[in-house]
Amino acid sequence: VVRDKKTGLEWLTGSGWHMKWNKTKPWIEGLSLIFGGGWRMPTIDELRTLYVEGYGIRNLTPLLAATSWEIWSGEEAHSDKALAFNFRYGRETSEQRKTTHVQVFVVRKGKSSVDVTYGSKEIKTVFSQEPATVIHS
Repeated sequence: VVRDKKTGLEWLTGSGWHMKWNKTKPWIEGLSLIFGGGWRMPTIDELRTLYVEGYGIRNLTPLLAATSWEIWSGEEAHSDKALAFNFRYGRETSEQRKTTHVQVFVVRKGKSSVDVTYGSKEIKTVFSQEPATVIHS
């Protein structure tokens, strides 16, 4: 879990989280069993806050484990398309909801403190537009 200090949002990503847009809802609901509730797909405006041209490998913090240039938003574009944010070009695109595999990030309003267990260590992670800070506790 990565917390954006400027917006107060918490982000959860995974390098293998590529899927069709129309398959994301039940998958996100399943995340709540592992990481607690409140997760949803981000808006285009929320994804835009992560974009920093020239930062990291994909113009955003490496803490967010982006393995694709495009990230789905929760917004529909047309009857058969949804919006994604393209981190290569810093703008929104629209992709086929039922056939295109795009990476998925999920977001929720920040909790007071987030601790996650990785192996035997508890890790608290904080993100801002400045260079990222990882705090191990």
